[in-house]
Amino acid sequence: QSWLVAAQAALMEPTWLQRLQPQSQEKPAQPRTRRQHPPQPQSQPQPQQQPQQQQSLGGNSSSRTGVQCRSGRWADRSSVESSIGGQGRSGRSDNTCAPMPSASVASAEVSRIRESRAGGGNSATVVFTCGGGHLGIDLLISLLQRDAKVRSMLDIRELDHSTKRPWFNADVLLETMLAVGIQYRYIGQTGSDDAWADTVARNVLELASPVCLFGVRALARECPRLRLAQRLHERLGWRIMHLQPSSSAVPELEFVQLDHADVYAREVEAAFHTASYAEAQERRLGITGRWQDRVLDQYRSVAWEDWDSQGRQFPRAGEGNLVIRLPWDTLLLIVPGFLSRKEIHSLQQVMSPGAISYDQPRRQVRNPDGTFTQFNEHHKEAWLCDDYDHRDTRRVAPPRLHAGQPLSQWARSLLDRASTMAMAPFNGVMCRWEPRGLHLKDGPHTYATHSGWTANTVIGLMALGSTRVYHVHGIPWFYGRGRKEVVSVNMPLEEGTLMLLGGPLRERWLYAQPRDEEMLPERIQLTLQLHADVAVAKGRSPGTEKLWTEDCDGTHSGDSTACDPLPPADEMPATALVPRGGRWQKRAEAGKRAI
Repeated sequence: QSWLVAAQAALMEPTWLQRLQPQSQEKPAQPRTRRQHPPQPQSQPQPQQQPQQQQSLGGNSSSRTGVQCRSGRWADRSSVESSIGGQGRSGRSDNTCAPMPSASVASAEVSRIRESRAGGGNSATVVFTCGGGHLGIDLLISLLQRDAKVRSMLDIRELDHSTKRPWFNADVLLETMLAVGIQYRYIGQTGSDDAWADTVARNVLELASPVCLFGVRALARECPRLRLAQRLHERLGWRIMHLQPSSSAVPELEFVQLDHADVYAREVEAAFHTASYAEAQERRLGITGRWQDRVLDQYRSVAWEDWDSQGRQFPRAGEGNLVIRLPWDTLLLIVPGFLSRKEIHSLQQVMSPGAISYDQPRRQVRNPDGTFTQFNEHHKEAWLCDDYDHRDTRRVAPPRLHAGQPLSQWARSLLDRASTMAMAPFNGVMCRWEPRGLHLKDGPHTYATHSGWTANTVIGLMALGSTRVYHVHGIPWFYGRGRKEVVSVNMPLEEGTLMLLGGPLRERWLYAQPRDEEMLPERIQLTLQLHADVAVAKGRSPGTEKLWTEDCDGTHSGDSTACDPLPPADEMPATALVPRGGRWQKRAEAGKRAI
């Protein structure tokens, strides 16, 4: 049974709708009875019921990842979170791989989704969604009241706090919203997607309309609320409108209303394109099944808690490869001695500035008051890929992307060799050149902003030159609304070592590079990835790259702004480089002669 048939069967199940609709139609005059017992998961934990829920939702994910920590805290959370992040649109909680539909079937499904907004159901009910993003609380409230006339906010975030933006803490939001006359309620994100949608729908009917569902990410396609909105739309016929910040700064900043049917259809189309491309690359390599199963069958592995208790030792050259089983069905594969000294020397020649065209981007981030802060990066970047460009939504000037440079012979050889070792296909490499000096902390960043990745993503990390730490940590949670738990790993990217990280990276993981403790020589960091973003495919029609920002994907209602076509990669002007000496400059000149 294809994933489309399974998705339709799960979404159209009538039992959930029959349980919910009588509450909203037969008892509209008894809101006080329901309000006597509002859902408060943050103050009423039920740890005794979690193991039973995990057994029905998480399948065998906890046994596969080996998440059984010494204190038992992993067992109560990992399988549930794997289920939430892995169900996707079809609601599948198992680890089987459903066959991909044909292009014609996928196109028909996208058309059906787009036409569903004009269908039946309770279309008079309109529910908004928005994300906190980088906005301040005062600006967020003013935009909600001005552009959507919101009277109630239902907080559906998994965590009821934010360390980086404390004005989004649940207790602060409650006080602030009540002060301006907006009802506020926190329910969180618990259980399966169906149970989550059930809880959200009942709370929406209790609150004053219009109601806004509050998530974390500014873009709906990067947030779990997209799955939730699809369930509410399919089951109840509600019209869901996603509020997205425009690409302008204040005072022109506004919330643009995007119909969920259009947003979800674009996401389904992009996901099908990425999955089809990845499946074709896997067939070319002759591999099938889940990446986790392939790796665990091939290499020795250790559970994260055992590796942690043994001192977190990484294998050295000659000690063999090692797989560390992290929570949420995530694996870290370390391949020491992947490159020899001669190969490292050759790569330094062909990858230094001057041998390939690096770009030093000027980027911007949105401030809580709605303005932008612009800055120049201290490093330079180059994207090498034959089929796709790479989005860079934080750039100041359009087009906000990295133009993919053609893969040379050495790049193809490196990708093919890494794909064979990882048993996962790669089609592009992001090169990051860092000059000599003391580098400040970079991050944390989220993988959720990366487009063109599959749900089960695998990336390869390696470096040439000095060693710098690459830090990853899982999104923290509160176990039983009590202790804070964080999974973190510091990976020293040493010359010759290949590190492969795979799993639900976009859903569960953040990454950063800590501050250097001493002056380091120059280095090049390589990120190998399978990137298939249909919006930046080579030979595409001009899109909305001029409107992209970190919290705006350019899909404005009624906006017909078109972008100028991009010149071919071989006609792009070379980036101006600062003349400098040293052994790397000599190797770059030798690399140019070799090319």
